[in-house]
Amino acid sequence: MHKNSYCPAISITTFAPALIAVVLFSVLFCSRQHEAAARMAVAPQRNQPAVIFAVSGDAGEFNMDAVVMVDGKQLHQPFADDQKDRQKKFADEYFKTGRQYRLTFGGGSAGTVTVKKWSEGCNSVHAEVSTSTSAHLGGQVKALATSSNSMGKQASARRAPTDSERAATLDLVKRIYTQHGTTASLYRSMKVTNLTATDLDGDGKYEII
Repeated sequence: MHKNSYCPAISITTFAPALIAVVLFSVLFCSRQHEAAARMAVAPQRNQPAVIFAVSGDAGEFNMDAVVMVDGKQLHQPFADDQKDRQKKFADEYFKTGRQYRLTFGGGSAGTVTVKKWSEGCNSVHAEVSTSTSAHLGGQVKALATSSNSMGKQASARRAPTDSERAATLDLVKRIYTQHGTTASLYRSMKVTNLTATDLDGDGKYEII
């Protein structure tokens, strides 16, 4: 857990239309003005990119960091380490005190997180958050949060791998490491942390993470 040592910024501006009533002598001109206003009112608005955050912590103290912005099929970095102005704009927009986001765990909805405050770390901005979830978070067990209303809406699915799943995964890992020249002694020193089975794509089949 690194307090105030986290290090992510894009400001999304919403333009509010202003209605100006002008008294005109020409009825035709006035009618055309109303038609133009109607077309503007029904014009489709560009959706705001969804932000994905990483939620981590322990003992009831959790932090949230921006990971990626999803704009349709495009993925964007929220901000760079040296973009201090963009980081602050991002924090002012997305890390406002009291702002709430959906928490996802095991590939599905699992509660909410609420921003308490934000701070600037070594090369990024981070939010201190409170969580409302039945998921047992802490240490290596982390979660995601999102501003999206549609992503990760399926039921959460997460469990420990079966013995056969674990054995097959470690066998695959060993073959990959061996192909890249890892020695037997070094491989034996490898530690497995938080190996998890979860249905990420909602197809009823579990993936090993």
